[in-house]
Amino acid sequence: MEKYNEIQDDTEKEFRILSDKFHKEIKIIEKNQAEILELKNATDILKNASGLLIAELIKKKKELVSLKADHLKIHSQRRQKKKRIKKNEACLLGLENSLKRTNLRVVGLKEEVEKEEGIESLFKGIISKNFPNLEKDINIQVQEGYKTPFDPKKITSRHLRIKLPKSRIKKGS
Repeated sequence: MEKYNEIQDDTEKEFRILSDKFHKEIKIIEKNQAEILELKNATDILKNASGLLIAELIKKKKELVSLKADHLKIHSQRRQKKKRIKKNEACLLGLENSLKRTNLRVVGLKEEVEKEEGIESLFKGIISKNFPNLEKDINIQVQEGYKTPFDPKKITSRHLRIKLPKSRIKKGS
């Protein structure tokens, strides 16, 4: 019986050792389960946050596309505006040229004649030939003289415009 008691004592000791091991393992498993639940909660939170970030990213991408479209539209409008301004400036220049008031227009000049004589001497020559008395009575001075182009793209002299200063004729005593 002694042997039996000894075996019984040994088995009880082994059982206690195994029981302690199982209790420790159970505590470790319970601790791991708590950590797993925490990790699961953390991953759920991260999934929700990433879903919100993705939604925000999609929203920002749409805003960016809209801004790019607006930028292209504004850029296109600026180019069109510049073209209109250039066109309007060309029209304005044409109107200015056609609306400048001249007192005299000499038509059909050849460029060689104009270059040789000059605008003022050419005008004075015409006045002295056609109005000899006028030249003696009044001191005629050319205020402005310029060529008008036949074609805006070609600068060839077809007409000569001369503007005289406004003057008052003094009556002699």
